[in-house]
Amino acid sequence: MAIVTHTFIEKSNTIIEGERVNLGLNPIMELYYGVPVSRGLIYFDVEKLKALVNDKTYPDMDKLRHVLHMQNVGSLKSKYGHRFNRYNDAERAASFDLVFFLIDKDWDAGYGYDFFTDGFDTINRIESSQCSNWYNCNNLERWNHNGVVPRYILDPEDDLIIGTVHFDKGNESVTLDVTDVVNSMIRGEIENHGIGIAFTQQYEDQTTEFPQYVGFFTDNTHTFFRPYVETTYDEYINDDRTNFFLDKPNRLYFYANVGSKMVNLDQQPTCNVDGVPMPVKQATKGVYYIELTMSSNNYEPETMHYDVWSNIVYNGMAVPDKELYFTTKAPEGYYSFGLPYETKTDDKLVPYCYGISHQERIVQGDIRKVNTGCKIAYTTKQEPHVDSMEYRLYIKDTDVEIDAISWTPVEMGYNESFFYVNTNELVPGKYFVGIRIKRNHEITIHDDMFEFEIVEKSDKPIAR
Repeated sequence: MAIVTHTFIEKSNTIIEGERVNLGLNPIMELYYGVPVSRGLIYFDVEKLKALVNDKTYPDMDKLRHVLHMQNVGSLKSKYGHRFNRYNDAERAASFDLVFFLIDKDWDAGYGYDFFTDGFDTINRIESSQCSNWYNCNNLERWNHNGVVPRYILDPEDDLIIGTVHFDKGNESVTLDVTDVVNSMIRGEIENHGIGIAFTQQYEDQTTEFPQYVGFFTDNTHTFFRPYVETTYDEYINDDRTNFFLDKPNRLYFYANVGSKMVNLDQQPTCNVDGVPMPVKQATKGVYYIELTMSSNNYEPETMHYDVWSNIVYNGMAVPDKELYFTTKAPEGYYSFGLPYETKTDDKLVPYCYGISHQERIVQGDIRKVNTGCKIAYTTKQEPHVDSMEYRLYIKDTDVEIDAISWTPVEMGYNESFFYVNTNELVPGKYFVGIRIKRNHEITIHDDMFEFEIVEKSDKPIAR
């Protein structure tokens, strides 16, 4: 199911060696080695993902992939390091490794903003030692080790390390596969207290002329670059009912809808094709399918066959069997051996999308279904067969395009192709949609298909 899920980081903090300062509201996580040494803490809730697994939106956890994304605060274009007046003239670090480890206790983020005083003698609203810091996980409890974990475990080979990211120039962003860890959290095999981030032991042990620094946006940023865990599911609807070729593996789908909503049946339905039972699998919530290959030695093209679905029960109500059909096509329409297959055509394909209007303002919280497809230019109904279609969502920062959702397959259903836009998973702002079409070994990209803006709900409390 092509709903890409973004689980935003809910809280973060930067803790500094030997200090009780708290930076839980700072929009930037500042990691240092040399003097001082600092480490980062992040936390994200997996309950939403657990609910999607339980309601069979993601029925097979082995097909899930979770990737942590954290945007470096270094310039998106800069290829060079820089020095700035902070902590005794720190330098941007280059050629280093960051390790990521599990935090072993609950912790409070706190409301500290900066390491330095604000210049007032009596009231200092930006400096705090409350909640988590180098020594404490909250106001009443200490970490099991200062700095959350002892320095000697900050080795990529240590069992407590869940991942390592290498940086070349120092302005790269974090893209870390955390699939095994997040799946274990969903299953309840490990407790979720968040993830810690640090330079490896070899770097923390160094003494440098200038402190070496790398920074990432935190959940407190007011930009597009909030850190998040992106969840994708390696299962996309590709219904072959209208293009069932002999000698080719095909899929036939069965859809369970109640009041236009996809619903799970009480039990797995059964299916037989021409009286032969077929194993049934579940693709996502309310969508079931069989896999079927019919040999041209035994079956003729342009012949109608029937797949009968039984054992259909919803909320205790038994539903009569459903008889569906498909028509076989000659394998030559799919396979070509010998001379090159003459597929070149001068037909120009024009993609289309509907479901979100151009320049529409959408209140955050909507889940929109966007139907898409392509037709031959200057025609109204001629829709050619394409190998696949993909979509992406992106923003524009001057002349730079930044993906919110990178290229993802479009669901190819029985009589429609579509994808979903879940505005809960996106930061408010303006987005653009691109479509990529693969046909006859050619790839054509159509950017700026339409744009839309996500706006925050008006009933959200004002931050103070």
